[in-house]
Amino acid sequence: MFSQNQNQNQNNQQQTNNNITYTQIEQIIEKYNLKFDNQYDSINEDILNIFNGNLLNIDKQNPLILNTLGLYYFHVKNNGNKAKKYYLKAVDLNCIEAIYNLAMYYEYNKQYGHMKKYYSLLVDLKYVDAINSFAYYYANVEKKYEKSKKMFLKAVEYGDSNAMLHLAYYYEDIEENFDETKKWLLLATEHGNEMAFVKLQYDLTKMDLYDTINNSNNKNEMMINELISLRKDKYVKKCLKERTKINLNQTLYANNLYNNDLHNNNLYDKNLLAYNEQLDNCIKKYETLNIADTISDI
Repeated sequence: MFSQNQNQNQNNQQQTNNNITYTQIEQIIEKYNLKFDNQYDSINEDILNIFNGNLLNIDKQNPLILNTLGLYYFHVKNNGNKAKKYYLKAVDLNCIEAIYNLAMYYEYNKQYGHMKKYYSLLVDLKYVDAINSFAYYYANVEKKYEKSKKMFLKAVEYGDSNAMLHLAYYYEDIEENFDETKKWLLLATEHGNEMAFVKLQYDLTKMDLYDTINNSNNKNEMMINELISLRKDKYVKKCLKERTKINLNQTLYANNLYNNDLHNNNLYDKNLLAYNEQLDNCIKKYETLNIADTISDI
């Protein structure tokens, strides 16, 4: 049901030989789909040495280095036992990333009891990646979708857009509730999730997409750019013109301006001219919209 896009793509990534010399951390991150947050900046040189196989003079009392050694043995050397050994050492030194990697090691080896122990600990520590991983497990392994939903909702409490996206999938696939699906896709989009935005674009008609974005109170740059593009679309411009005509006609009817009584003819003609002028201005607006108009209108 749900996909897990993180550093547990072992089947595709594990190798027994490392013939590449890495000169930048980004190369390692891209190759093995890893994440190193800002605290790892202080050991960039050590990370490069480890993944290049230069293990001499490594500080094995540093929890971040111990965790990195676990990643190296797991992803590069395909040696789960050594990876586990270093993860455990890092855990003893309170390295939260090592707890996560250890939980995923147990999940990979289908030792779900141990996995749950460490995921539960990370849930208490508000570690969002682990909360999402636990949710994926409940959905994909145990097929307990309600538990999966609760985990994703917990991750949403910490502002995680991937959890919002997967809640949209949950409501689409499990509850078949399109209104909730759309709600969570929009929320994830407002939080900058590009995958959610692509799905929103795919699921909605152009006018539904226009109205959904236009009515949002939390537009980001991605949404504003799409709104500009939609307002230049011929079909959308046509619909907006028709909508403007309908709205203005309703206003005229509401004020009894279409009364053909002789007493009101002059008033009718006067307001009809004003109506046509207003309509022309509205149409011109949508035909000549630029970025400044759009942002001020938003």
